[in-house]
Amino acid sequence: MGSALMLHRFDVRGSLRRALARGRMGLAMVLLALATSAVAQTYPARPITLVVPFAPAGTVDAVGRLVASTLQSRLNQSVVVENRAGAGGYIGAEHVTKASPDGYTLLVLGGATMYARMFIKGQATDLATSLTPMGSIGQVPMMVLSSATLPARNIRDFVAHVRANPKKLNYGVVPNNTVHLDTVGFVRLANLDIVEIPYAGGTDAMNGLARGDVHMFVTALATAKAMIESGKAVPLAFGSAERDPQLPDVPTLREAGFDILASTWFGLYGPLKVPADIVARLNKELAEGLDTPTAKEFMKRIAVSPFRATPSEIQALIARETRHYGALAQASGIIAK
Repeated sequence: MGSALMLHRFDVRGSLRRALARGRMGLAMVLLALATSAVAQTYPARPITLVVPFAPAGTVDAVGRLVASTLQSRLNQSVVVENRAGAGGYIGAEHVTKASPDGYTLLVLGGATMYARMFIKGQATDLATSLTPMGSIGQVPMMVLSSATLPARNIRDFVAHVRANPKKLNYGVVPNNTVHLDTVGFVRLANLDIVEIPYAGGTDAMNGLARGDVHMFVTALATAKAMIESGKAVPLAFGSAERDPQLPDVPTLREAGFDILASTWFGLYGPLKVPADIVARLNKELAEGLDTPTAKEFMKRIAVSPFRATPSEIQALIARETRHYGALAQASGIIAK
């Protein structure tokens, strides 16, 4: 009887201890949630640093300064642009992955840098899995250009001309980026027996196209516009889902019968584990701020098209593109060097 009573007392005390432990854990979780909510409500309480992983000037820098101006106006807090250039944008992006996840260190990044680890050995950080997507900014559709030295003036005639002259024509690329892979993807899809010529940069490749040293090059409209207007380059097709209003007579690749999208897009990111309330706030303010006449006009001037996606949609897009570009890199033999 006494033993039974002692056992009963032991069980009661154990149950009380477990209940108290659960209560303390629950209270801690509630307090943490309240603290996180309080931080989000007071955010931002101090200036924000927006890292642009390229030198001043250029499309990425222009996009970054638009984002900084937009968020500064919407959040009523200073947003300071910090240019951290190097390694094709990797140095600045990696810096952000190591920052405190408090929403005070942000990053503007394009896809060409996001997937750079596929091409360059020694990059320990996989940017595709080491950043928190916060919002979409815009996209730059790629376009297929041919040299005006060829007789072709549209995409169908160009493809027919290349097929009729196997191994006699060539195309230019700036190696080891997603535009390189987009170019290879089109060449494979169109079944073109054409020789690849590498260039150090887009300007060199465009000059080669104008001279007829290469017969095809894939780049952005902003890069090609001057040579198109001078008649030295022929716009064949856009890699976007819709035609570009600046060249409404130029079809998309899909319209021409080639099921491929080729564009680079820009997003706003932070380190992993940024509080969800802060991510939601930044996403809302960025989307609404970019949906204004002033922002739209600025993006039009720098040849960046609107692109809207939620953080979860961006994460899904990154996963899809990682698989797509990874498979294309393996199939084409373009691997990290």
